[in-house]
Amino acid sequence: MVSGAIPHALLLYGGVVHSTVVIAFIKYSLAWLLLILIYAYIPIVICLRKTTLSNIKSVDTEAIVSHKKSLLTKIIVVIIVVFAIGTLFCLPVLHAKEYSKGRNKGKELLQTLRNRRPAHTSVDTWDCAIGWTRVAYGNVFAFHEYVSYEDMLRFNTDLSRKLDEKVNLKTIDWFWERLAETGKNGKGYVSNFEPQYRRMINEIEKAQSRKDLIKEQKNHNEVASPNSDSAVAKPE
Repeated sequence: MVSGAIPHALLLYGGVVHSTVVIAFIKYSLAWLLLILIYAYIPIVICLRKTTLSNIKSVDTEAIVSHKKSLLTKIIVVIIVVFAIGTLFCLPVLHAKEYSKGRNKGKELLQTLRNRRPAHTSVDTWDCAIGWTRVAYGNVFAFHEYVSYEDMLRFNTDLSRKLDEKVNLKTIDWFWERLAETGKNGKGYVSNFEPQYRRMINEIEKAQSRKDLIKEQKNHNEVASPNSDSAVAKPE
């Protein structure tokens, strides 16, 4: 959780903002402020200095100081306003960038399953299962309005720990169960699409069973065929 010392503006996008977003926000803010100082503040001060020197003979010193203070105050106000506006525009971009990184991390974790197919699971079945998990993950974690950044990181952590264990189709079952507990739409998404996933897996496994049966019968016939051909009657 983010402490209460963080400005309220940081809480406008996607609920609580993670510390990585705050760090990125500070870095970009400092860079933004530096650009303002270089391109706005310094040229204006130089211009004021030239103006003051040109009018110093006709204006008394006290008036010059007062005039400079007034303009300096206005400049500071302008800098603050521009900085605040820039921050409000940058914040959602930074938040989306960090959210995208987290989402890509989760997809990479799921992608590692492709090379970990269990021995008793067919290639078609495993590829179908992994494909469904990647699509489901991308849809549930599409936007931070659906699932907060914190919830996504927790999901990725749980997923990483689960993948440290031996993987099989039960791992995919765990994925669907965990996804149903995530965010606003996770449960609804799983209710709509997990049955479709299971029907497709069943169809693939049935098709694979038929292929295995045909292959077994073919092998049996090939073994039996030479014996029948060799059974030739010998002459008396």
